[in-house]
Amino acid sequence: MMPAIPNSFFITKQMKQYAENKIIKDFIFCNLNRGKYNLFDISKEQTESFKGGRIISADSNFIVTDGGWLCEFGYADGGLRYFENADDCGEDPAPKSSSGGVTLKFLLHDGSVLRLCLDGWCCRLNIRRIESMGNAYPFRNKFPLEVADKNDFTYDNYIKWLENNDKMSILEAMALAKGATDIRTSMMNYILWQSGVYPKKKVNKLTEDEIQAVYDNTAALVDDYMKGKRICFHTDIFGKQRGEDDETLTLFTSRNHGKPCPKCGASIEFVAGGGTKLYYCPQCQPK
Repeated sequence: MMPAIPNSFFITKQMKQYAENKIIKDFIFCNLNRGKYNLFDISKEQTESFKGGRIISADSNFIVTDGGWLCEFGYADGGLRYFENADDCGEDPAPKSSSGGVTLKFLLHDGSVLRLCLDGWCCRLNIRRIESMGNAYPFRNKFPLEVADKNDFTYDNYIKWLENNDKMSILEAMALAKGATDIRTSMMNYILWQSGVYPKKKVNKLTEDEIQAVYDNTAALVDDYMKGKRICFHTDIFGKQRGEDDETLTLFTSRNHGKPCPKCGASIEFVAGGGTKLYYCPQCQPK
């Protein structure tokens, strides 16, 4: 698990402000538990490579040092914390005994600390040399369509992606296929509602107007979050809960199943797809 759009925008902004250009003085494992659902395999020897390295790039999912090392991680909301002083960390959370997990700390040269708490089968941790990855992430786009980059999320690139995934449903092509755009499914449900497109409609059955509407609404909504016009509920790196209950992420979810659509009043329904439930309005998004 990792923060997806839009949550990742807010965490990334803080990471760049408080982590980048700092030197990693030490890297410490705390409460390592190789439980039933351990999805990472790293050693203390690997972490030694981070010592003395300057953080040249960081976001909600990775840290890269000038020594050419990448630490990539996933965590549940609130699992990444920043402390101005090591004494402020308090007791380190311990992973549940039934699952794999670890608490680890990056001790930085100015006395501040980055603490990462991984717990459960959905969390991951990888450490590797950048050159071993070729042109892979993070030195190219993380996802086939990087919607946060206007130079990448062009209409032409969007069309090419759809053409290569034309037998999928539009929601799968945009939010689930190999990571696609990294947009949360609930947000994609909202975008498709805005666009009047049924979530399980095949890409090759979409009209030109529907294709354009999905692109325009995706770009507009992402831009709102990136500019801070919308701030959804999330836990920042200081452990504080920020934002508000944004309808973008909550309207088309289980909490509103059976409730009236804000546009037409029809009951919000769901259909199974992509291993999850896709919520939609049968009136505004006809099959």
